[in-house]
Amino acid sequence: MKSKPKVRLKSKAKAKPLAKPSPKIVAKKTAVKKAKGLRATAAAPRFPAIQAILNRLVAGRSVARMQAAHGDPTFGWVTLAQLKGVVVRPNGPGTEPSYPLIDPSLVGNGKGAQTNLVIALANSTGVDFNGQMPLNGPYAAKADIQTIIDWINAGMPA
Repeated sequence: MKSKPKVRLKSKAKAKPLAKPSPKIVAKKTAVKKAKGLRATAAAPRFPAIQAILNRLVAGRSVARMQAAHGDPTFGWVTLAQLKGVVVRPNGPGTEPSYPLIDPSLVGNGKGAQTNLVIALANSTGVDFNGQMPLNGPYAAKADIQTIIDWINAGMPA
């Protein structure tokens, strides 16, 4: 039996250079990184941006009334240290339940969306069914909430 000669076929198609990813693909990859709590290419928001969002949401409201309503005479965000220390007590000072506005164990690890601050601003039922904040609006835009989440995920930079 005669063996057949081996035939090599050459492809006439030339390899195409790899195309750059489309802007949609780049945006999707960035969103995935953010969702996983990884740093995106943009710089993380800083405290003054968060302070401006919160101030805009409560413009025209009495600070003393907000402090009384939240059961914390130190409630506020004049400084980063003040915001870090806020514990909301809906039933008044020294009572339970109490809710730290930003639990330190949720900072810098991709869990910013789980903080009471974000839940209170983003969810219609708020924290433990206390309602969305600020009471009766105006409510935070999704972009503002995402900025706050990004800031918390980045470790709450000053």
